[in-house]
Amino acid sequence: MADYSKGKSEKEGLIPVTCKILKNLVKKDEKLEYMNVPVGEIVIVGFAFNYLEQETKISVGIWDQTGYFDVSFFNKNESETHSGLEGYYHVDKGVIKIIGKVKLYKDNIKIDGARIVNSNFNEFVYHKLEVISDWHYLTNEQNQDDDNYHLKSNNKQKNNAEQILSGGKDPIKEKIKKECMDIISRKGQIQVNELANETGLNEIELTKYLKAFNSEGLLLYNETSNEVYSL
Repeated sequence: MADYSKGKSEKEGLIPVTCKILKNLVKKDEKLEYMNVPVGEIVIVGFAFNYLEQETKISVGIWDQTGYFDVSFFNKNESETHSGLEGYYHVDKGVIKIIGKVKLYKDNIKIDGARIVNSNFNEFVYHKLEVISDWHYLTNEQNQDDDNYHLKSNNKQKNNAEQILSGGKDPIKEKIKKECMDIISRKGQIQVNELANETGLNEIELTKYLKAFNSEGLLLYNETSNEVYSL
């Protein structure tokens, strides 16, 4: 977690992020920033894909429901594997936690991995909550001069609470959920267009439901490959 004892421009330590945050980093004064907060050393939790061993590096893809990134662990030499991989065993679609540093290479944002460990779905959920909490703190300073900030924040919390307390499940959504989960559980992996054909749903409409089921942790929906995986 980041050290907040210093000013915003001097914050130190690991900053929890998502792939979406990383994709929206901007270069400013030779540093990468998100919402005016410098981002350097990061921690991210997601699902492992595309593990690849090469002579000079080992790379692994991480997907966290908001996007996808390849993370590179560079070996010191051909006979010595990166120390940050010690104890890690790759499981495709398994939950992983990565510590690394974001850098800009030829206008492309890259992650140099420092450490990777096998994790679990509970930590994946906890990390999402940590991202929300930490970034609320990191960006709060920008809103302190806004007279309406606290009113807006309170109203948002009230609306969220009312939405939760309103109760009731959408019967159409529940029907689609059951049908989709039955098919995905049986096949393990399926293209969205194939799932649309089997359910008889419009692909665009189906995608909206898949994103919702993805956020609920019921399945893995990879928007890049347009594939759905069972958990």
